[in-house]
Formats: sequence, C-alpha cells, structure tokens
Amino acid sequence: MKTGKLNLIVGAVGLLVASLGGMALGMTFNDLFKEGHYQIELVRSFLKAGHTHGQPFAMYNLIFAILIGKVALSDRSKKIASWAAALAMLFPVGMVLRGVTDGAFTFSPVAMFGGVCLMVSAGFLVAGSRGWGDSSE
Repeated sequence: MKTGKLNLIVGAVGLLVASLGGMALGMTFNDLFKEGHYQIELVRSFLKAGHTHGQPFAMYNLIFAILIGKVALSDRSKKIASWAAALAMLFPVGMVLRGVTDGAFTFSPVAMFGGVCLMVSAGFLVAGSRGWGDSSE
C-alpha cells in the first residue's frame, strides 16, 4: 500500500462519520433547552466529545497522508507512523463508546490508546522533518 493511503481512507471515513454524528446531535439539540437553559447529560457530553474530536483527528489523518511521503524516515518508520495516525481515531471512538455505555470507564483505555497513538505519529513527523527539503525532489 502506498504510504499515506491508509490515512487518506481513515481521514475521509472519519470526516463522514463524525459529520453524521454531528448532524444527529444537532437534530436533537432543542430537547436540551428545558426551562430556557441548556442542560446536557454526561452521556451526551461524551457523544459530543466523540464528534468534536472525530473531526480534527480525521483532518489530521488527511494532512498526515500528504506529509508522510515527504519526511526523512525509513519506509518502516513511515509505516509505523501511518498506522499510529490511523489508530489515533480510536480516541473519538472511545469517547462515543463511553457515551453509549452511560459514561462507563470500560472504554477509557480505548480513548487513551488513541491519544497516545496521535502523539507517537506526531513524534515521527517531527523526527522526520529534520530532513525536510534536503531531498533531490
């Protein structure tokens, strides 16, 4: 698989799913205004967090797909970084899972693992950027 293709697919699907989730949240927004003020339950706050994190994490994957082929890393390092960026989408998935399980901590490790994957993939980009522009392209 070409470097970055996985991230392009994950990013595009992530944008679609997070957008659909945002539409569902928006369609039920008026129910939250009881007695004239905004009242949000824990479940909805986790679902909202899944949506609001899903969008930028998906965009990160799209940007990552463009950049990973340009950084000075070995093919193996690029593959590891690419998978880490794709697995970062587990963070918003973990938030949604917490929402659908009434805020249970069962899926906290899923979100935590996704956050760590985001940091790992960003670290690879930083490490690979040391050779930015040095190639004969």
